[in-house]
Amino acid sequence: MEKGIYQAVVNNMRFSYSRVSCFNDCRYQWFLKYIDESEDKELFYASYGKLIHSILERFYTGKLQKEELTATFLREFSTVAQPYPSEKIAASYVEKGINYFNNFEPVDGKILGVEKKVEFNIGGYDMIGFIDLLYEKDGEIYVLDNKSRELKPRSKKNNLVKDKELDDMLKQLYVYSAAVYDEYGKFPKYLCFNCFKNGVFIQEEFNEDVYNKTLRWVIDTIGKIRDAEDFYPAIDYFKCRYLCGVHDECCYYNLRG
Repeated sequence: MEKGIYQAVVNNMRFSYSRVSCFNDCRYQWFLKYIDESEDKELFYASYGKLIHSILERFYTGKLQKEELTATFLREFSTVAQPYPSEKIAASYVEKGINYFNNFEPVDGKILGVEKKVEFNIGGYDMIGFIDLLYEKDGEIYVLDNKSRELKPRSKKNNLVKDKELDDMLKQLYVYSAAVYDEYGKFPKYLCFNCFKNGVFIQEEFNEDVYNKTLRWVIDTIGKIRDAEDFYPAIDYFKCRYLCGVHDECCYYNLRG
């Protein structure tokens, strides 16, 4: 693609956390999805997460009752994208879903938004996002993301590997915090992950220093996107095979031995 055409496309983009993070994860995947506009197929893991999100959305908007959740999950699991990575993995995901919904406890607070669409601005760039759950308790705002990732709470022993994974995931909620501030005039008090596969609920107190660093990361990454001339791949068999929905269009993936 000619540089001038590329610049025109990027200059008219509205960015999101996923669009920014995708560029950091794999520049070639980003190019295929957002410049080439290749078909982004829904694969098993993403499709499973989408089903859980849908059921939780229907619960928090009053379309499903708590006692209906497990049966709804079992009835709709057939809609999850195939092929499965393996029958054993599919069976384990059914078991995890049953366990999660059988033991489901809703958040305690006033619901402010479910799959709440937010449009905001960071560093002069137009942003868009969808907050899984926004709620208020004791006058404080909580931002919650439903995660299929089996995250662990922050280590008390400075486990840098586990803590870095959590910090990377928290970037999304810090990005959404900019939209919360725009609408409510204050930052959320807590950022939360509902990890539905392992039943772990993580609650982190908002940190303004981390927030400012995250916004700088967004601005710097968009700068790299605007200046990009090379779109090299990040080759990782599992991610390429099971998480990347454009791998059918990826020459690097299709050349694998």
